[in-house]
Amino acid sequence: MCRFSSLKGLEQYGEDTTAAVLHLIMCAAGSQNEAAFRAASHVGRAMSIANVLRGTPFLCRTGEVRLPKQLLDSHGVDVKDLRAGAAT
Repeated sequence: MCRFSSLKGLEQYGEDTTAAVLHLIMCAAGSQNEAAFRAASHVGRAMSIANVLRGTPFLCRTGEVRLPKQLLDSHGVDVKDLRAGAAT
């Protein structure tokens, strides 16, 4: 089973977690710049996607797959192969 069914789900996770922390930091620093908050949302989503990609080899070995199922399916990647460490 994959943690995210689609790329949209992974992006929403990034918005709800990493971007939320960046927004909190900006508020604590006194920022009220709307463009900066939008940029922080993009950065938060991008950081979450990068973290999922970076952690994929380790997490797959432990049985956890965080890559979106929709993305894996569209490229013909079987979750079982990822968990087994097989080339896909």
